[in-house]
Amino acid sequence: MLVMSAYYVSYAQSTFEENGILYMEDLSDVSKLAVIVIPKTSPIDGNNTLYSGSITIPAHVEHDLDIYEVVGIAQLAFKGKE
Repeated sequence: MLVMSAYYVSYAQSTFEENGILYMEDLSDVSKLAVIVIPKTSPIDGNNTLYSGSITIPAHVEHDLDIYEVVGIAQLAFKGKE
C-alpha cells in the first residue's frame, strides 16, 4: 500500500467516512474508483486525536453503492493516535 507524503483536497475531491475511517477520493487515475485514508482532525485543537484503538484498513471500501480501492494512507493520517 502506498503511503502518501501529503494530501490535498481539491474542489472536485470528495471525502466520506466508513466504519470510523475517513477517506478521500484519489483522482490521480480517473479510470478507477480509488481512495486514500486521511486524518480525522479535531476541530478543537487541530490535532489528529480522533483515531484510537486497533484500526484495520481494508483493501476496498463500499460507499453509496460504489466499491473503492484503498490505494494509500496519508503520511500524517494517524499522527497523535494512541
